[in-house]
Amino acid sequence: MTDLAIKNAAATEQHTRRIVGPTILMGDGMYFDFESPDASGLTIEDYAWGLASNARFRGQTRRRLVGQPNQIGPRCLYNVCQHVVLLAEQMWRDGQPIDAVYEGLMHESDEVPWPDIAGPAKQLLPSETKALIKRSGDAIDEWFGVGHEHKDIVKQYDIRMLATEKRDLMPQAGTDQWSCTGGYEPFDFTIEPWVPEYSVQRFRSIYQNVTDHMRGAA
Repeated sequence: MTDLAIKNAAATEQHTRRIVGPTILMGDGMYFDFESPDASGLTIEDYAWGLASNARFRGQTRRRLVGQPNQIGPRCLYNVCQHVVLLAEQMWRDGQPIDAVYEGLMHESDEVPWPDIAGPAKQLLPSETKALIKRSGDAIDEWFGVGHEHKDIVKQYDIRMLATEKRDLMPQAGTDQWSCTGGYEPFDFTIEPWVPEYSVQRFRSIYQNVTDHMRGAA
């Protein structure tokens, strides 16, 4: 076989693997490989839409009817993209360091290619699956320059977001106590679920503002 034929065969094999192997095609054209994740070429639009297409809490959310404590409102969908935007906006209002705000905005990177797996179920996943999910998140974080120096701060905001989401989007829980939110108060704002397109728009806006400030601070 000639060198050219060998190269053509290798290219064909690689192209086929990208299509039929453990990969998905992203909206802006790059293939993401779940087995050997490399996020090179992933766009921030891919990132935002990946999160906007993921429903928090497996879609089991309902509106809270303000002023009607005994009435549970209609079902609604609340996406991960809105979750990270609200969290990052609150961090910014509270005066957290700009790189911490960036970490907060980008703290769900593994849920760009993977679904939002319900927290209580994650402990049941095989270690190999957990490692695959983590590798995906790590690859995306590396591509977008997301650090982890402020993970403890982000975690605190994430728990407060959960308490806020429980209050505003899971009125069916009533007065149930969740140990995972113990000691954490909800934020003052009220969550009104956004449609995916608006979530992406808000994500783009804060992403641009945060990264502009980071460049200005460098």
